[in-house]
Amino acid sequence: MKNNIEKYRVEYKSIKSIFCPYLGREVLLTSAGFKHLIWKSEMGMRPVNEINLRLNSIKFIKEILEKSGTLQEMEKSDEKTFYAFIAIVENKKYKVVVSNTKDGRIIFNSIIPKWITSRRDRELHKTKNPS
Repeated sequence: MKNNIEKYRVEYKSIKSIFCPYLGREVLLTSAGFKHLIWKSEMGMRPVNEINLRLNSIKFIKEILEKSGTLQEMEKSDEKTFYAFIAIVENKKYKVVVSNTKDGRIIFNSIIPKWITSRRDRELHKTKNPS
């Protein structure tokens, strides 16, 4: 697992920044963004299968942000605004989340593969994966 993470860390670090046309700005890929792909804040490591899905999705971050002309979600808190871009790439849905920093930069927060965005999607998911 550790070697696998290092391979993806190199891929992630090689990107550095991506121009997002919707925001009209560069989105910086920071070490905090990479860490979030592996860790759930203070709650510990993500399950291994989830880590693998997220790490395998790194290759789509650039394409999603560069082609995003529409914002799908926005959430404001006291300190930050989070922006989410959702795209279907290779027949799978991905959600990329970015946010502003106190100094005005925009940073990558996460990529979430197979994101369910609506009631229709949840119902479809239940049909394909009955409990």
